[in-house]
Amino acid sequence: MTTEEGESKVSFPSSNLQHITKVNHVCFLHIDIDRKSLENYFGYSKKNTVMVINVHFMADDGKKNIGHLKDDFTYKDFIDMVNKLYGPNSHTVFTLVAKSKDLCADDEVKFNKQKHLITNSVNIFVGRRMIGGR
Repeated sequence: MTTEEGESKVSFPSSNLQHITKVNHVCFLHIDIDRKSLENYFGYSKKNTVMVINVHFMADDGKKNIGHLKDDFTYKDFIDMVNKLYGPNSHTVFTLVAKSKDLCADDEVKFNKQKHLITNSVNIFVGRRMIGGR
């Protein structure tokens, strides 16, 4: 389907629609879509697309931050994002919890086992570590 300006339009199931934002008479559709659906709807392949994972951080003082990762992120990518948001070596100072599980950000091997918990729009709770605690 095309618009009168010749731009292509693609339809997707309404279940993927999260919300609509209107800014200066322009509507932005926020959709939750996985790579397979992206390939089906838009004809993209994994070789030439990068999905972005939006990560929501909630600190114990109520402050919120948002970070972004590529869908094929590494431990280093995640640690760099956390340290950029909360300061140098913050991955060793804070406990990071996603979906009720500790991400073990201070240990790369353990983190890689928990990495599957970091999905688009995940909430990660940030708490200060206690001395002698994990």
